[in-house]
Amino acid sequence: MPLFVFGYMSFDLVVIAALAILLSLTGFAVLMVVRNRTKRIDIPYILTVTFAIPIAIGVLVIVANFVHGFITSPMTVRKHHLEGNYVINRDWFKGPNADWQYEHYWMQISNDTLYLHIMDQEKQITQYSRVLHYIFKGKHQVVQFYNEYDLHSAAWHQVRDSLMELDDSGYAQFQTASDTVNLEVVLSERLFNAKLDSAKNVGRHHMLQLNPLLHADPFSFNLVLRSTRYGNMFFKKGDWKPSAQ
Repeated sequence: MPLFVFGYMSFDLVVIAALAILLSLTGFAVLMVVRNRTKRIDIPYILTVTFAIPIAIGVLVIVANFVHGFITSPMTVRKHHLEGNYVINRDWFKGPNADWQYEHYWMQISNDTLYLHIMDQEKQITQYSRVLHYIFKGKHQVVQFYNEYDLHSAAWHQVRDSLMELDDSGYAQFQTASDTVNLEVVLSERLFNAKLDSAKNVGRHHMLQLNPLLHADPFSFNLVLRSTRYGNMFFKKGDWKPSAQ
């Protein structure tokens, strides 16, 4: 656990600071005793050594805390990390179940669609897909499936944007033609149906019922498809290959 937690000092840091102060006072006392007996150590030297000890310890603690946080903190996931091919992560869960899932499923995220590929005997037998969008949860970007309401809203906003134009002042203004509203409705329905058609087989597969989850590690991440049959299925970035290779 990092020593600095949400802006306040953790218990570990308080203990280290107390030890540094105690060590400094002990060193100061020892040097003063030596000075009184030998008369060979001056006061500036004693003060320099006394203050140098806690400063050096503090620098070491800050560096160690930074390195520890860099090594152990989850990576920040963005859209460009999420796009690509995924296979079942058999490094986490080994055994016949993970091997069977690997042989039968892999997925791909491309633009605004998640594709689930179903394999059998090293050949693809079918494909399911769902359209998605990217949202922020905390510091990460994650994928979320569109539902029918979201598709209508997305189509509506896309049409509104297409009907905006810049006036002489450089500001976007809405077109005011009498048929604008009717045109919006027609185009919105067309865009909605196009998006819905692109999400063929939507909602029919047990692995695409719920939104994927993100599990981030320091230098990698997993996308979790929540199957209503198998439970959580962990996917990592990678290209599918037959197990014999």
